[in-house]
Amino acid sequence: MCIRDRSHPALNLWMFDTQGKGCAGNQDSFGCIQNDQISWYEQKSAEIKQKHGDSSDTTHVAFMHIPLEEYMYMWNEKPVYGNKGEDVACPQVNTGFMSAVLNQKNIKAVFAGHDHNNDFGGFYEGVELVYGRKTGFGGYGPDDFNNGARVLKFKEVKDPKTNKIHVESDHFIVDSEGKTIQKQSASIRNNLKQEVCKFPSSTKTFSLGGLSEVGDSSKIALIIIFIIAGAIFWYFYRRRQNKHGQEGLKLIEIRRINKKPENQLQSNQNNQHQIDLSLIHI
Repeated sequence: MCIRDRSHPALNLWMFDTQGKGCAGNQDSFGCIQNDQISWYEQKSAEIKQKHGDSSDTTHVAFMHIPLEEYMYMWNEKPVYGNKGEDVACPQVNTGFMSAVLNQKNIKAVFAGHDHNNDFGGFYEGVELVYGRKTGFGGYGPDDFNNGARVLKFKEVKDPKTNKIHVESDHFIVDSEGKTIQKQSASIRNNLKQEVCKFPSSTKTFSLGGLSEVGDSSKIALIIIFIIAGAIFWYFYRRRQNKHGQEGLKLIEIRRINKKPENQLQSNQNNQHQIDLSLIHI
């Protein structure tokens, strides 16, 4: 984005599609910035430098859905601000995007989402890593704060000494009640360290007493599915029981017939002979 001085970019926004699942061949992982995307980022960064020279006065900001693994490291080791209501659900594979960012020395801040109960941020190796605030009312969370949005504010500033225009940036949260929440003082909270990225299978938990990290609509759907499945199971179970009961009655009846007294059987045989003879006579 060029502001006033169209020959030189003042603001550059990078958008990276992390997809939902699958990272570097690991289909059990959350999505990530793949190797070909990193190559694209490095190529475009080189083109910008070649065309515009030193871009130290250009503000570069990146956006993605799945947070980087470095969000977890930042929480463990660095001062942070904001809330962490759940583990960072980062990819199981670190494809090295953060290393590429540090090598290019252009992106100053990264904004991610995905984890609805997190809105914390801080600096990792000089790059600000920040969560947004869960905005919509579908899905799960947030559990301990209001829905809202993180607002990014960019302001063009002209350096009187060099006459160059650069962009200053700031961000804050506006919650669903209209309250503005500025960045708080950062502090180290490594008493709650997270060792590994949250695995996809652990992102949803179910219990009839209470569903955590699942939206109301999902709760209702799951309960209906369980009720229908239970009804189907009970129907076939009773049907099978009734079938076995009828077969048992037939077996008892056959056994009773076979246990008739010998004189009754002899009488039946005589009667059978008489009937046969009479038929022959006719």
